[in-house]
Amino acid sequence: MISVIIPAYNSENYIEKAINSVLNQTYQNFEIIIINDGSTDNTEEVIKQFTDSRIKYIYQANQGVSAARNKAIELSDGDYIAFLDADDVWHPEKLQIQLNCFKKNPDINLVYSNIKMIEESTDIEFIKNFDNFKTRKNLIKNLILTPFNCPSPSTVLLKKECLPEAGLFDKNLTVGEDLDLWLRIAVKNNFYCIKKPLATAIRRQNGITRTLDPTKAIENNIYILNKFFNETDKEKQFQNYQNKAFAFVYFNIGFHYFFNTDSKNKFSIKTKNIFFAFTKKILRKLINIYILVI
Repeated sequence: MISVIIPAYNSENYIEKAINSVLNQTYQNFEIIIINDGSTDNTEEVIKQFTDSRIKYIYQANQGVSAARNKAIELSDGDYIAFLDADDVWHPEKLQIQLNCFKKNPDINLVYSNIKMIEESTDIEFIKNFDNFKTRKNLIKNLILTPFNCPSPSTVLLKKECLPEAGLFDKNLTVGEDLDLWLRIAVKNNFYCIKKPLATAIRRQNGITRTLDPTKAIENNIYILNKFFNETDKEKQFQNYQNKAFAFVYFNIGFHYFFNTDSKNKFSIKTKNIFFAFTKKILRKLINIYILVI
C-alpha cells in the first residue's frame, strides 16, 4: 500500500484538485493522510467534503511543512510513501508508473519524475526536467552543487524502509527541507528519474520561494551543506567538494532569485521563463559534465 502525504496550509483554493488527483489514480491501493497545519481559511471545510474512507484528516497548530509531513509519516501504514503538496496535482498514471519502475528495478529505493509548472499569474506552462545519474556519488555531487535540480516532493515515491536510517524532514528548515532529506537518503539508496512529467505544480505568486528573503535562503542552504558535510557524510567521501558547494550556493540563489521575482509585465514573465528554461538546460549539461570529471 502507498501512504499519500498531503500537508496543507491555507490551501482552500487548491486542496480539492490535489485530493481528486489522488482519488483518480489508476492505482488505487493507497491511504491519504492530510495534515492541516493551522490553516486560517476554509481548508478544513473543503477537505471534510470528501467522504472516502481512505482519507485520514488531522489538524495541528501551525508548525511548518516539515512537521506536518513528519506527523503524517508517523501515522502512515504503507510500504511506500508519496508526497503531494496541496497546491499541486498528480497525473492519473503517476503511482502506477512509479510502482512499475520499482518492480523492474529492485535496487531502486526512490523514484521521482519531471514536473509541469504553471505560472499562477499568467497560466504560462513549462516542463521542469531532472536528470538520472549512474552512481549515487554523481547524484550526491549534483544535489550539493546544483540544489535547483532537487527532485520536487510532489513527484517522489519512496520505500518507507529508507526512512529509519535517513531520518525525517528537518523542522529547522523553512525551505530546502526536501533537499536535506534526499541527501540523507541518497547516501545509502539509489534514485531513478522518470523522464516525463507525472505531476503539475502551480507557481503561486505568494509561494515561499517567491517571498523568501535571499539572505534567509542562503542561510538555509549553508545550514544544509554544513549538516551534510559534518553529519551525513560520515565516511568523508565528499569533503573535496565542500568549497565548491558553498561557492555554488551564492550562484544558485542569485540565479533563482532573478527568475522567481515577479514582474507586473506579463511579457516580462514569459520572457524570463523561456530564458530560465533555456539557460538552466545549458547550465545543467555543463555542470553534469563538470560533475563527471571532478
